[in-house]
Amino acid sequence: GAGVQLPTMQTGDSTEVYNGGANQCLVYPESATVGINQIAVGGPMTLPINTTVWFRKVSSTQVIGFLSA
Repeated sequence: GAGVQLPTMQTGDSTEVYNGGANQCLVYPESATVGINQIAVGGPMTLPINTTVWFRKVSSTQVIGFLSA
C-alpha cells in the first residue's frame, strides 16, 4: 500500500527510485498530466521489492522508466 511521487523534473532530467521495502511500491508521476511508459496519464508504476527504476523525463507529458533486473 505504500507509494512515492516523482519530483518535478524538466525535460532531460532523471531520477532513480529504489524499493528496499517488504512490499511492492507504487511510483506516481509528478502530476496527473504526466504519464510513465505506457501507463495511463497520472497512473502509478508498480515497483517490485529490491528493484530500482531509473526515470528520465522525455517531454512535458512523458516519463520513461527503465526497470532493473
